[in-house]
Amino acid sequence: MCTMRVITLYRGFSVILVTLLLAPVIPTTEITMGLVVVVTLPSLVGDVERIASNCGDIVVSIIPPGVDIHEYQLTTENVNLLKRADLIVSTGHTYFEHKIRELVESGELKAKLLDILELPGLKLSINPVTEQPNYHVPIKDPVNYLLFILNLTRLLAEINPTSANCYYTNYYNIVSHVYTTILVYRNKYRGLAVVDTPHAQYYVEWAGFSVVWILKYEEETPVTVESIERTRQLISSRLVDIVVVTEGFQGRELLIEEAVKHGVPFISVPHYSSEVSVLEALQVVVSQLEELRLSGKESTETCVAPEIAQISVLYLTSALAVGVLIGVLISELYERRGVWRLK
Repeated sequence: MCTMRVITLYRGFSVILVTLLLAPVIPTTEITMGLVVVVTLPSLVGDVERIASNCGDIVVSIIPPGVDIHEYQLTTENVNLLKRADLIVSTGHTYFEHKIRELVESGELKAKLLDILELPGLKLSINPVTEQPNYHVPIKDPVNYLLFILNLTRLLAEINPTSANCYYTNYYNIVSHVYTTILVYRNKYRGLAVVDTPHAQYYVEWAGFSVVWILKYEEETPVTVESIERTRQLISSRLVDIVVVTEGFQGRELLIEEAVKHGVPFISVPHYSSEVSVLEALQVVVSQLEELRLSGKESTETCVAPEIAQISVLYLTSALAVGVLIGVLISELYERRGVWRLK
């Protein structure tokens, strides 16, 4: 199992490395108008801005923070904003996001659509209660997150090639940060977990926990009495090793009370409608896991992977730095020799 994870890690590095080294070489001195990027969740703004904001692009969310995305419907103002967009980033699973797809496919919206659920290679967890795929923001798994950032960067560079160097430089910084501060915790822990809502499943399974129950197992349906009793049973009998609660969720206090009462550790994650970016939320998760110091719950399957991962990160960092440097030098030579011509 440990070996397979290392192989998967190497494959991920290979894809990232090839993509970056084959990125288009664009003069860094060229000035261009920025893009308008519209996202469907406020939490996506910060993640997209990490790639695009210092490249001159504007990133805005359709929905303001705190609004229930599962009950939201597009307004006339929303549609007008979408008509101005060059790129739309969607989580792809709510009613209003399905409506956006219809508008794009009909030609009413001219923007490119990046649907997270359609990312090649995206890994979906299985909801332990419904036994169906969990479609609720799977990029809260850091491997899926890197896949999302990669596809976002490539699409931005395709739409606005004059800012490609800027996008890819930002992408490289994010990759380096995620691998060295977050993915070092991948599969570090073991044990069973109870979470309150589907999106929370993605926050902990990548770290090695197995989610066995979700209190509100469907975002669109209310919490049932049976689900409450099952949750209490799992916690009171200490069959689970950790409880995950969502800020702002109505059942949060119930879970915390049960966890404290029976001595089960718990962590808190941001609400899916908050302004906290996915990357920031992942940092919050690993920080809490580290503080808990779950005695005897660390997995032994990370035996070799951390050392290999560190070597791989070093290799990746060096190779990408060289790639970016070569790109900048070639661009400068083109400009000095007067070879480059704007099309």
